[in-house]
Amino acid sequence: FSYEENQKLMEKYEQMYSADPDIYFHRELLIRSLQERDVDLITISSHEGKLTESESTLDENCFPSLGEKPRARKFRTNKPVILITARVHPGETPASHTMNGILEFILDK
Repeated sequence: FSYEENQKLMEKYEQMYSADPDIYFHRELLIRSLQERDVDLITISSHEGKLTESESTLDENCFPSLGEKPRARKFRTNKPVILITARVHPGETPASHTMNGILEFILDK
């Protein structure tokens, strides 16, 4: 998967699940790479335990589009969290396939 294909897939999921009554899907720009590519932070959850307040900013260099889009919503503190990263280094194409498979599995209703 190329960068462009991954971005299109994230746009598709964002459109499909932005107003879903069961799945909370939030996509935000975490930071831009040295090549000026977007590094997205995706939050996927049920709406259960979702609070009214948004997450805080981690660092002043993170979330460059903060004024355009709010941060993800906070959830109750006892809700389990799983962090999955992919394509941390150039050339990790298999990681894209793995991440896309995980997303399909999670989002397949």
